[in-house]
Amino acid sequence: AGLLGGSLASPGAILAVDVEQRAVTGALADGVNGFIKMGILILFIVTAGHIMAVGGALGAIKKGLLRLIGSSVRRAEVAIFSAVASLNVFITVNTAAEIAAAPFVSDIGKTFRLHPYRRANFLDAVSSAFGYIFPWSGGVLIGVATLRSLTAHYQFITVPGPTTVWPYVFHGWLLAAVMLLAALSGFGRRFVGSRGEPVRHLPGA
Repeated sequence: AGLLGGSLASPGAILAVDVEQRAVTGALADGVNGFIKMGILILFIVTAGHIMAVGGALGAIKKGLLRLIGSSVRRAEVAIFSAVASLNVFITVNTAAEIAAAPFVSDIGKTFRLHPYRRANFLDAVSSAFGYIFPWSGGVLIGVATLRSLTAHYQFITVPGPTTVWPYVFHGWLLAAVMLLAALSGFGRRFVGSRGEPVRHLPGA
């Protein structure tokens, strides 16, 4: 109630036009501005993915992986896990990494008739794990930067370095372990049934 009745709820705080500065201000404008760089990065990733698809690179990668996977659903899920994890090592913005990995996850998942929710779980959970583990990932760097900003007011705070913190990001490591075990054991695995419903086993399998 305090937030709704306070300055945050005033129209000017949400969106306003500053005629003198020739600028649009407010929470809405700040939010849009904050995601412009992310939007540009995602456009570059989607464009690069399309070029690779048109040029046949993605098809060649998929064909090579399918030779390694064979007919094993377990190996298919481990391959999905590995691909998403690898992209998150290099693209630690997990949204961008998910977009880059999505075509591969979709193609392999459809080939083995994995249910869309199963594919989505691997795509999102693995990105949410590895995207916040490494010393150069946004989550770790923001945490360290936040602690550093607090030292001006709280002198007793010791700011650890990113390379010191990353082994202790327990949420990320545990989530990664859970998803890898799910791929290896088949826990929670569902396929697409004849009417699109999730089923534990494919007919005739």
